[in-house]
Amino acid sequence: MENARILVVEDQKIISLEIKERLEEMGHQVVGLAKSGDKAIELALKHFPDLILMDIKIEGDKDGIETADEIRKLMDCPVIFLTAYADDKTIERAKLTEPYAYIVKPLDERELKSAIVIALYKNEISKRLKDSEIKYRTAINSLEGSFYVVDYDYNLILNNSNVEGLMTGDKAGMKCYKLLYNIDAPCKHCTMSELSLGRNARTEFFDKRNNKWQYMISVNVDLSNGEKYAQHLMVDITDRKKNEESVILMLEEKETMLREIHHRVKNNLQLMLSLIRLQEANSSDVSVKSNLQTIQIRLNSMALVHEDLYSSSDLAKVPFTNYIKKLITNLERMYQTHARKIKIECEIDHVFLPVDAAIPVGIIINELVTNSIKHAFPQGKEGNIYIDFRKQNEKFVLTVKDDGTGMNSIGALESPKGLGLKIFNILSRQLNCFVELSNDPGAAYKLILDGVSK
Repeated sequence: MENARILVVEDQKIISLEIKERLEEMGHQVVGLAKSGDKAIELALKHFPDLILMDIKIEGDKDGIETADEIRKLMDCPVIFLTAYADDKTIERAKLTEPYAYIVKPLDERELKSAIVIALYKNEISKRLKDSEIKYRTAINSLEGSFYVVDYDYNLILNNSNVEGLMTGDKAGMKCYKLLYNIDAPCKHCTMSELSLGRNARTEFFDKRNNKWQYMISVNVDLSNGEKYAQHLMVDITDRKKNEESVILMLEEKETMLREIHHRVKNNLQLMLSLIRLQEANSSDVSVKSNLQTIQIRLNSMALVHEDLYSSSDLAKVPFTNYIKKLITNLERMYQTHARKIKIECEIDHVFLPVDAAIPVGIIINELVTNSIKHAFPQGKEGNIYIDFRKQNEKFVLTVKDDGTGMNSIGALESPKGLGLKIFNILSRQLNCFVELSNDPGAAYKLILDGVSK
């Protein structure tokens, strides 16, 4: 620093004037000359110099070391001691005042000049470090959580004010686990082992002492000199955990309620099926019995959905493969396809469909397969029915075909006479399906479903 403002404390008038002259030749400004400690303190408080040149042996009750110590307590000002006596005892006493240099008389101008330059530079660096430390401490004290830094021997190096309230004793010489949790070994949630592998860490744990949940973020701090520290930030997440538990409880209650609803719907459908079966058993009209049987099959296709949902881990979606297999098994039983030598083959992708899509798709398959069983294989003819359901290009494609006699007219689907094909048309439009029909060799229905959410 050029043009530094310097206070000279020297009880020898001639020496002090000579020092003043040298300093001014170097380009510095001498703000005062003092013979005694009291005068030096007075001038220091008046001028707030950038540097003090302090003789150790001066007039008055205080020597230069005592004077420097008092000034250090009052202000941040570097001191260079001047002395004709460089004995060990004097130097040890002077060290306590943290001087920036010692110059032994008689003064060497180059030594004086370099000592001043170094002292001013070191003081500037010290001020910057203190400013940085103030900013750093202000920043960490503004954190909502508890912030602290430890070395790899678990010694507490630095902490913010929030940590003070967690401490169980004087932090001097105590390990972090002893200070924060009053235990004699590292905590179970300690992240030091993970940090030692060069990885940062995040963990949640329950602090029994405070009856709180904490979320801790741990980060390695590697200094340029090779020293390593662990930086931890603990945030109280007790309220969040309580909210999560409330939400989980609410969801569990809702899931239980939904399962009960699916169970009751299934039971009600089964009750309806039982009533229809009783009605069928008590009817002698073949046409009525056939219609009642068809109604049973349709109701059963809906009941199967609720049965699968009741036992599913996801109450919003139906495991479609299992559902269709059960549906086909039921159709085979109802129409005795094995006895009639009609074989039904399924290729179903392992997908899950929402309830509002699974039921109509299931009914469509039910109606098309039923139609094939009833009409494609007359007079005991053997044959095959194929069901293919897969995902293609973000859409679902359903194909139901047989190798039977085929349709009389593909155009008849536009205004069908039978209820089954009418239901097919209604549900196809509901699902926004693109429908392709072919008749070679048997009837084939291909549906591209746009109205099914993934």
